[in-house]
Amino acid sequence: MTKPNISENTKTDNIQKLLSGAKRKIVFFLVSTNVVKISISVFFVVFINYFADVFVVSTYFFRLSIWLIAAGFSIYLLLKTITKINRLKNADEQIAVLLQKKNPALKDDLINAVQLKGDSGTETSSELAEKFIKQTSEKISPDLSKTVISFNSVKSVFIIFFVLCVNVALFYDSFQFN
Repeated sequence: MTKPNISENTKTDNIQKLLSGAKRKIVFFLVSTNVVKISISVFFVVFINYFADVFVVSTYFFRLSIWLIAAGFSIYLLLKTITKINRLKNADEQIAVLLQKKNPALKDDLINAVQLKGDSGTETSSELAEKFIKQTSEKISPDLSKTVISFNSVKSVFIIFFVLCVNVALFYDSFQFN
């Protein structure tokens, strides 16, 4: 058996580059959306406390309760994000399916190549598997990972964040507590 040369290794690494690029984009998406959600909850708590002061319904217990709820929500989002990021380490097949849904030209080739790459059983011919992986790797480009996350999936969260930032900028003088 001959050792594959470096150009063959880089061709089959296109699949791994694609999957790792998609994982990086998903991690960035998860972290950024949850940071924005936490910021929204903090802004929301500040607004609730401000309006509670304006309408004289604010007590120490009320403020503490609101801040504890926001802290609990933030911890929940943090743990959820960490859990999802840890699951991504072994989610090559799920990411391949996601990429195939976004890029119909790949058909089932990517998921099959990922499964063959991870399969070391004796049921498959290693030469045929390597040839199929190589052919699939030549078909794809690492730029396909850009299609994993679309702006439409996070548009509403960022719009809410932008509106809250504008409100804070407009009412900044009102938030000066004495």
